[in-house]
Order: sequence, then C-alpha cells, then structure tokens
Amino acid sequence: MRTTNTRSAKRSFAAVLAAALVASLLALVSAPVSAAATVSATKRFTGTDRYATANAVANHAAGTAQGKFVLVNGNSYADGLSASALAGALSGALLLTNQATTPTSVLTTMNAMSSAVASANKYVFIVGGTSQVSAAQATALSAGGWTVTRVSGDNRYETADAVAALVKTQNGGASGSLGGYKTAFLANGNSFADALSVSSMAYDNKLPIFLTDGTTLSAGTKAQMKLSGIQKVFVLGGTAAVSAAVATAADAVSTVAVVQRLSGATRYETSKAVADALGLLDATRKVKAVLVDGNNFPDGLAASQYAASIDASILLTNGSTLPTATSSWLTSRQSTLTTIATIGGTTAVPAAAVTAAKTAATTPAFTAAFSKVVDGGTTYTVTFSGRVTEATAETATNHVHTFKSGGTENAAGMVYTYSATTGVAKVVVTQTTALVPGDSLTVVGGAIADYVSTTGVTVAMASTTVTSLTGAPSATIYAEAGADNADKAVYITFNMAIKTSTFAATGDVLVTDAVVGGTAALIDNCANITGFTWACDDTTGGAPLSTGDTVTLGAGKVTSNATVAVKNIASSTVTANDLTAPVLSSATYTALKASTSQANQASLRLIGEATVNLTGASGASDADATKADVKVQVKAGTALAGRAGNAVKLISDIGAGADSCTYAAATKTITIGVTAVTKTAPAIADLCNASATFKGLFIATSIYVATYFTLAAMTDSTSATGYPLAGGLDQFDVTLTFTEPIGAATAETNFEFTVNNGTAVADTSVAVKVSVC
Repeated sequence: MRTTNTRSAKRSFAAVLAAALVASLLALVSAPVSAAATVSATKRFTGTDRYATANAVANHAAGTAQGKFVLVNGNSYADGLSASALAGALSGALLLTNQATTPTSVLTTMNAMSSAVASANKYVFIVGGTSQVSAAQATALSAGGWTVTRVSGDNRYETADAVAALVKTQNGGASGSLGGYKTAFLANGNSFADALSVSSMAYDNKLPIFLTDGTTLSAGTKAQMKLSGIQKVFVLGGTAAVSAAVATAADAVSTVAVVQRLSGATRYETSKAVADALGLLDATRKVKAVLVDGNNFPDGLAASQYAASIDASILLTNGSTLPTATSSWLTSRQSTLTTIATIGGTTAVPAAAVTAAKTAATTPAFTAAFSKVVDGGTTYTVTFSGRVTEATAETATNHVHTFKSGGTENAAGMVYTYSATTGVAKVVVTQTTALVPGDSLTVVGGAIADYVSTTGVTVAMASTTVTSLTGAPSATIYAEAGADNADKAVYITFNMAIKTSTFAATGDVLVTDAVVGGTAALIDNCANITGFTWACDDTTGGAPLSTGDTVTLGAGKVTSNATVAVKNIASSTVTANDLTAPVLSSATYTALKASTSQANQASLRLIGEATVNLTGASGASDADATKADVKVQVKAGTALAGRAGNAVKLISDIGAGADSCTYAAATKTITIGVTAVTKTAPAIADLCNASATFKGLFIATSIYVATYFTLAAMTDSTSATGYPLAGGLDQFDVTLTFTEPIGAATAETNFEFTVNNGTAVADTSVAVKVSVC
C-alpha cells in the first residue's frame, strides 16, 4: 500500500503496506458506472405491407411445426390489444388479416409454418366479432382444413374479457403469474399505445390485458378478473387514460390484492415506466429491446411474439427523432443491452431512429489521458476514464514508445492503481529509453478492458508526442527542523527530471542560520527517493536545523535532463514550527492480486497418527498441527495462487486399489488414494510430489518426518464434497494520503484496515516513501 502526502510547498511520505485479504475484501471495491460495448445486433423485421411484416415476425425461427394461429384485424386495433396473451397461452403465432378475406400472404405463411403439422392439429383463433373478421373468412378457413374458434363479445371490452377466460383455459386452468402474483394489465381500449408496451410480457407470461373506456370498469370485466383469480393489476397510463375511480374499482375485486399504476406524461414515458417496472420483475428484459412505431398500431400488434421469444422490452418511437424517454431507457441499460430489433419498415421506424437508439445504448470506449510526459524522463502516467482491469492495463505491449529516429519499444514496467473515490484507474508506465522531443507514446486501442462490463468495452487508442522542455528546473523545498544528524531532514522536489550527476549534494544545498553569526546546519547525502523528489540529511558537522533557518538550493547547481539541458534557478524555504497534526485524507488501492508469499497459499492437512491418540476427520487446518501428518499446499505464483486455491478440494480414498495422487483440473479436485493406513506420511508426500498432474501446482510435505507416523487416523471423504483447501489470500497495495509529511510510520501496527463488512484485513509489510505533491 502506498501513501501520498499533500501539503503546500511540502513533500509527502508514503507508507506502503501489502495487505493480505480474504474474499470479503471485494466489498471494499465500489465499481464505477459502466456500459455495454456497441450493441451487437440491430435486426429489422419488415414486409411489403402490415400483413407481410407480421408474417416476417411470426416466421422468425418458427420452423414448420407451428399449428396454432391467432388472427386479428390489421386495420383496427381494438380486439388485437388483448390477443397477445392468448397467442402466448397457445404458444402460437399472432397474424393480421383483413375484415373480409385472409390475405394470400398470410395463408401462405400459415401453410408454410404448419407444413409439418397433421391436419387434425391445425387451429385458428379469431379474436373479434364478424364486424372485425367476417364470417365468410372463418368459413373459408374451415374449408381449408383449419379448426376455427372465434373469441368475441359485443364490444372490445367484452372481447378482452372473453380472451382472458380462454387464456386461463389454455394455460392449464390458471392465469399467468409475475412476481409471485397472478397478474393482469388494465388499459384504455380507445388507445393502443399503452397496451402495446406490455404485449411482450403478456405473451410470455400468459397475462390477460383487460380494457376500460377510461371512466368505468364494466361488471363483466370485474367478474372475469375474479374468475381468472387475478391478484395484481397493472394500470397502464395516467388518470386521463384510466381514471382513479377505475383503479379503485379494480382494487375492489375480491381476489385483487395489489393495484399498481405505470404511467408517464406521454405514451413514450409510459412505455419507459412499463419497461422499468417489468425489468425489475424480470431481469432478462434489460438485455434486449424491440422498437415499434408509437403513432400507429399494426406492427406493434405483431411485435409481442418476437419480443417474448427473445425476452425483450417493447419501446415506442416517434418518427426519426427518438423520444427522450426511450433514449433514456436505452442509456440506462448500457451495461447490459446487447440487441435492438425493429418491427416495421423505415416509414414506421426510420433508420435515423434505429441509429439514435444504438447510439443511446452504447457507451463510447474508455479514454486514456497522458500526464507527466517529460523530455528526458523515462516514466509517465496514463489515466483512464473509468476502471480498467489491472492485467490488461499492465500488459507491456499495450503501451508503445515510438522513437523519433525510428523503431519502437514496449513498456518496461507498469504500476496500476484504482481510486474508488474518483472511479478511475491509473497506470505509471516506465520505458527503458529516455524520452526525447518528437518521440510518441501510444496506448493501443481495444486492448485494455473495462473492469465491470462483460460485453466488450475497451480503451480507445490514445497517443501524445513528447515536446521540448526548455524551461529551467525549479525546486520546492521542505525542511524539517529537528535534532542534529537527522535522517532525511530536507526534501527537494524538482519540476522535471534532472541529471543525477549534476546534483553533488554537499555544497549544493546551503543553510543560513536564523541567528546572526550562528553555526548553520550542513546538508548533504541527497538521494533520489521517487520520481523527481530527493531526500537529504542534516549531517554531523553543522548545527541542527531550527525554526527560522533558510534552506537554499543555489542557482545553476543542477541541470535538467531535457534534450537541451538548462541550469536550475535558485529555490529556498524557511523552516517553521509545525503545529498541525497530519491527517489521513484519502486512500487508494491496487487491484487484488494473488499473494506471492508461500505462507498465504491455500492448504489442507490429512490427519494421521499423532504422538497421542487423537481422533478426528481428515481435512484439519494448520491450526491443529498435532493432528496432521501430510500437508498439501498450492504453490505460490501458479494459476491457483491466492484465493483461487480455495476452490480446490481434496478427496481421500482409503483402501484404494493402488497408491495414487492426482489432480483433475476440470473439477479442481485432488484425489489421494492409499491401499492401507499403514502407509507413512512421507511416502504419500513423495508420491504426490512425483505426480505429473500434482507437482506443477501443489507441494506436499510430511509433518512428522523424523518419526514417520503412519496415516492410521486418515479417513475417507465423500467423493461428492471432499475437503476444501483453505487459507489462500490475495494482496493489494494501499496508498494513504496525508495532509503533510509523517514520521514513525514504519510498522504494520501503525495502520489498521477494516473492510465495509467489518472484517479486519491483515497488513503484512510497510515501507515509507516520498512522492511528489
């Protein structure tokens, strides 16, 4: 863990601690908001007319074994609003028809989709009375070999009630459920937009859509809600669409327990409210979206079956301009949305609307910004616009130094950090060759991955060119008043890289005593600590630094490390009494990584015969060493190092046909078989360490080698569970930022870490460093 101290005109000490963590540390990580990569699919279903469009939707992946069809009038939406639930209950296809005759394209589609179905199993359900779909049309379909059933009432409201009754019948005698309730939707039957938005969920979950005129709830509808056993009603639209009195009437139905209104100021905002609410009940609805024209109904009537088949939310559009509500929903699903489909041609949903939807659902690649790129330097910092993975950020080939004179080199080293406060990650990059004007630095595009998203967000290519540094070096000095011969009493930070050979220390840094005629302190032994910061001692031979002394770096004492070198200008400071206590102001940390200490690797001991006759099951931990004869431990630096080793289990098999020790990578299982418990622990350890599948990842040791205890107490484990290895720990480095330089931070006991679930974290090492303010 590294600490940085900030204070005006002062340098900072950094206490670096490596903390060994258990899995609970993950609670410490506050992930930034992320987003999906470019939406992977933007499929459009369209045909020469509304009937052909519905055919294209129904035909999608239907094959030739579909024998059930629901027909609704494609020129009037009233009866079609409730038909999606019936199509879902039948697992059938919803198609559009004329009032008088079935369009040829529709008959062709039905015949093709049902070509593998026996004639006795071909059904057509007509939703609506003869004013919507003629009796002659039903007769013609029957003559064509279809079993025809008409579902209708005296008006659209009664037709919706009749559909709800048939949904229950076709769904095994029960209406569909959502979120634990038998659920229905209630929409205004004089408008189509709100009902279209729920049609996908109605199809998928067999949820009836009841209709109202907006001011009354008919006795027939209330009766059917009760007969359907409806427990929850979603009221669609504001009170202008469905009055408060109607919602109250629905709530009064004896079976109804919950009434929830989903509404917005416009049909588009209501559509968003529907998608938001249903997405909470079914998380799969966040992955895909289907766009339909919000100003016309035909394509939307047919959309339910396809949207249900891909678990998509249906969203409304408004010409070429994507409504704000629709765009907002798409933007809010950037981290999960992968597919946008469109029902209807470009007249209904223009290409510009689809493009706008794709843009809204897509977050641009992360960006990378360069800083501390210095002529003559070998290090620089890359700051990403979000959190990226440590592994990809620290991949050498992802950072390229291109020489002005030709040729390139990859990074020689990287140090990654992430701040939960800012939500961004940084990497300090080290190059082997010093930078010169005209050189360029590049972050390779598409190679560094977002930490959160699993759908392909990466960092866009970024580059910068090294420019000439012609200014003179200047320095900020912090002088620590204190005892004679103090270690690191003066800290000097330059604004650029300097030539180390030009900073001779003795005589370069001078002290003027605050007391006229007094003996001044002597400063030398300056050494580079980190970056552009040097630390110097107040050595024997002069007086100790005291309050009021002036510390000066003389002009021309050092030379810049720029291509065109320049001498420094004079810098000075006056020491003062420090009456302010240092305060911890912030903390950042690197990503988790497997501990490199062998002691921190997952392990397990098999119980053998001990000095006293102890009993117990195999699988003892290190804490009870007197019961253990064989220890199996993950090797540090392997793929199973750190917490990863805790996923491994060990199965012990007594009385096996032959002594064996193997590791199965597919199941992460070690199996140790012994023919008899008289086998000695060292013999079993040697057997494992010689196993080709074991020795690369694990090491086995015998505990009581000198006395060669046998495995008399070793027991079989159940093959289903085995004994899990435990104790594998991960590490991270934490940088603590203080308000001023600190002292005495030299031991782990100076710091205490607790993750936000209350679990203490062990800090295993500490180092104090100085970094640039």
